Amino acid sequence: MIAQMGVKPKKEDYESRLAARQRLRAAVFVVVAANRIKSLERQWRGVRKLGEGLKRMRGEVEGKKAKRNK
Repeated sequence: MIAQMGVKPKKEDYESRLAARQRLRAAVFVVVAANRIKSLERQWRGVRKLGEGLKRMRGEVEGKKAKRNK
């Protein structure tokens, strides 16, 4: 797509190789990011369950109030 626009990047720019230490750091960052995402997902699930329970309770309370006011 870029070539169709008339832009031709130098081969060295997109075929550069990382040094061994940089590759290791990149791999470590990927693992750390994956673990963070997993923990955030677990937290989100817990909060979501709590929120659904609160909505249910709120609906029950509002339903009881509506019955009392009739």
